[in-house]
Formats: sequence, structure tokens, C-alpha cells
Amino acid sequence: MASNIIETEVSHLFERRKRHHQGNGLRGAALFRALAADTELPGHVDDATAAAILGVLPATLKARRRKHMPPAYTRPLGFKGPQYDLAEICDMLAENTADARNSADAA
Repeated sequence: MASNIIETEVSHLFERRKRHHQGNGLRGAALFRALAADTELPGHVDDATAAAILGVLPATLKARRRKHMPPAYTRPLGFKGPQYDLAEICDMLAENTADARNSADAA
């Protein structure tokens, strides 16, 4: 990840769980689908964590929100800032893998 991306405790947990699933032989879209269903990860993440997982700056997510681009977010009562569904972030990452693009081309 880029040096000025802010890592969070949850983004570190995400990377550890990613390595765990990779160690079990998962790659590409299957890896991110396994992460979406991983019960050791939280269901929702804050702006900084979502940005770290996606490898972008929080300002990039803010710009995407203004343009109504994915990933979708909510603003639940009692939370400061947007909350992102981690499964949706994983689905977004899965759709952008080479094997997902190749299967879409074949269809």
C-alpha cells in the first residue's frame, strides 16, 4: 500500500485474514468472497479503514461519495462519518480481479 495511506487496526486484521485465506489456497475473486464471509472481520468499517483496505486515501472515498460511486455507505445514528459494508467492499475487490473479468468476458 502507498506510504501515506493510514493503516488501522481493522485494516491490519483484514490483511492477516487475507494471508490466512491465501495460505489455504484461495486466490482472486474466491479470496475476496471468503473475506466477505469471514466472521472474524467486522460487518462495517469506517472511512479510514475502507480506504486502507482499498489502497486509497480517505479523500478518494469522499470524492467517490460525492459522485455517487461505489462502494455504498450509510451514516448510522451515533457514528461520526460514513460506515461501509465490508462484504460490499470485498465484492467490489472480487469484481476487479483478473479471474472475475475473464469469466465475465467468457459469458
